[in-house]
Amino acid sequence: MAYDSPRYHCRSIRLKGYDYSQTGAYFITLCTERRVCLFGDVVGGEMQLNPVGRMVETVWNELPYFYPGIAIDGFVVMPNHIHGIIWVGAAPCGRPDSANAGQSNTGQSNTGQSNTGQPRGVAPTVSAGDGAPLSLPDVVHRFKTLTTKRYVDGVK
Repeated sequence: MAYDSPRYHCRSIRLKGYDYSQTGAYFITLCTERRVCLFGDVVGGEMQLNPVGRMVETVWNELPYFYPGIAIDGFVVMPNHIHGIIWVGAAPCGRPDSANAGQSNTGQSNTGQSNTGQPRGVAPTVSAGDGAPLSLPDVVHRFKTLTTKRYVDGVK
């Protein structure tokens, strides 16, 4: 069956005029182009990530290291989409892991870098360009750009 754009196109549920740079938690769902299953398969009721799915998960886990003021929460990779919660602004008070977000038990970040000092390598900018903190659309745009770039590089 051919991809039918009007049939599968969802209207935006963004609130017109809402400021998505406001502090808070935002639930997002991102689908692959044409809903192609790129991230793995469900086997025996369990999601089995392939290398692309693991790369997407890695980029998600790296977001707080490159973008101050951004925290991540629940996240799941499905065969053709992802669900996640992004905190814009301060991490919620009282979260047991908010002080150690992104740290493993070894004192290393999920990226394998030491948690002391600044992240190594090329760091993206921390604002939208005009000095304002990143908004939800900025973060989603950067996440999609990073994953697409790494995917294309991997295919090459």
